[in-house]
Amino acid sequence: MHRELHAAYFKKTVETRWGKRRVRIDLVDDVFSSHQLDVGSRLLMRRMDIAKVKYDSALDVGCGYGLLGLYMAATGLAESVDGFDRDVLACDFANHNAQSNDIANARFFPAIAYENIDGPYGAVVTNLPAKAGDGVHRLILLGARSLLSPAGEVWTVVVEPLQARIDAMLDHPHIDLREKTVKGGHIVYRFAFTGDVHVPDQPYTRSSESYPWKQLTYRMDGWWGLAEFDTRSIDTDLMLALVHDHLRSHKVECAAVCQPGQGHVAVFISQCAKRIDLITQGRDVIADAATAHNLLLNHHQGKLTHTTSSEFSLQTDGQLPQLITTRLNSDVRDSTSAKMICTWFDQFPDATVITGGPAAYSRRVSELLAKQRIQTKRTLKQRGFAAMRLVGRRA
Repeated sequence: MHRELHAAYFKKTVETRWGKRRVRIDLVDDVFSSHQLDVGSRLLMRRMDIAKVKYDSALDVGCGYGLLGLYMAATGLAESVDGFDRDVLACDFANHNAQSNDIANARFFPAIAYENIDGPYGAVVTNLPAKAGDGVHRLILLGARSLLSPAGEVWTVVVEPLQARIDAMLDHPHIDLREKTVKGGHIVYRFAFTGDVHVPDQPYTRSSESYPWKQLTYRMDGWWGLAEFDTRSIDTDLMLALVHDHLRSHKVECAAVCQPGQGHVAVFISQCAKRIDLITQGRDVIADAATAHNLLLNHHQGKLTHTTSSEFSLQTDGQLPQLITTRLNSDVRDSTSAKMICTWFDQFPDATVITGGPAAYSRRVSELLAKQRIQTKRTLKQRGFAAMRLVGRRA
């Protein structure tokens, strides 16, 4: 991991002891449990210790900054550990934590469950994401069967509101429930499979909606785990207004959409400027897939280059975007957002950048950018949100 990236997102270091081994875990802004080691994960770790399990290999699903997988690898619960997460930044920090603690038998990579992952594993472990939706929960828990060895099993911890759903899911003639422990608002389950179970084919899509904007209408399939699945946010609407005006007054052959979410801005640009080439880049593998899906749904005609990356710099495959858009992430420091935008102007001095986000956060970012001679040419505000049009030092 680059030092610049680590410094931009690093939250704090937590020291703890795993058996005779002292470890230091770096926590990260805008990743699950960024203030402390999660209580549910620690309960799951204790239950595995008590059970005295030993696996030749394990898969950590939704690994975050690596807590469960690193614990299993460091304490000998598993001889080797793979872990994946939808967030590239989380995987970057998980690998950083493995390296900094000399845990050589764990590796982490970005993925969507369970694409391009080869088993078998002796165990699949997961702190189940509460807001992922029933279909995704079924994919993670029941889909694990295809990656388990014949004697393999699943360990999961869930929050109390999910208990009835998971109880019903695991009440199946082909599931052997070996443990259920309830403590402090969390439930740990341990189970194995004795036969086939049904796994949903496409659990991530949740709704299909039409979105009007003046005389233009486009259609989107909403995806679980992403905002704006059934309505556009205010800051996105403000961004679309600035994008529309810019496309009317400037010739744009290539545009980059960063942190694309469901794909509203990307699809809007594609509909406003036929045959425009698009670059999409963000940290989230699911957002990348959702945006590509929705561009295909709306018959995008230009070239599409998409990259999942936590880096500040844009990876454009040699293209020169004249327009770059992003929704500002107020869960990270304003200096981090400003640094990212400065990097884009260093790469593409003649580009225009359009952002959307909370108004107070946007103002702070704008003030930091002004110190780098990046100008805010126009700002739209509504109900606590803002969109800005920025130009670089050459303007």
